[in-house]
Amino acid sequence: MRLLQSRAAFYLLLATIAIAIVNAFLVVGWRVIDPTNTSWIWGDPLESYLGW
Repeated sequence: MRLLQSRAAFYLLLATIAIAIVNAFLVVGWRVIDPTNTSWIWGDPLESYLGW
C-alpha cells in the first residue's frame, strides 16, 4: 500500500511539473524561458552608468 502511495505521489509530481512547463510556455513563450537567452542582462546601459 505504501509503495502505491509513493508511486502515485511521484506521478502526481511529474504531472504537475509537466503542466507547469506547458503553461509557462503558452503564457510567456520560449524566448523568456530559454536559459541561453542572456540579452536581458545587457539591455539597459543607463543602469550600468548610474551604478558607476
